Amino acid sequence: MNNGDEAADLRLAFKDVPGVRCTRCHVRDIWARRDLGDFDASYLAEGVAPHAAPFLVITPSSAAAAVVGTPATAVAAAA
Repeated sequence: MNNGDEAADLRLAFKDVPGVRCTRCHVRDIWARRDLGDFDASYLAEGVAPHAAPFLVITPSSAAAAVVGTPATAVAAAA
């Protein structure tokens, strides 16, 4: 969540999200209803409005899921 009074970039490190074990993860923006793509280790939400937060679903990327074989899903707000 952007606790500031100006727009800010927020980075979400996947290792900090409980239940997420992927290092290459697929990110979906729930509010925008669109897939944002696959990211390594973290996701950067750019220009988050003051007192707002991204609403994301994080899952293993297709390639990572095939290797790991353990699906995990998490819903997170970038901090």
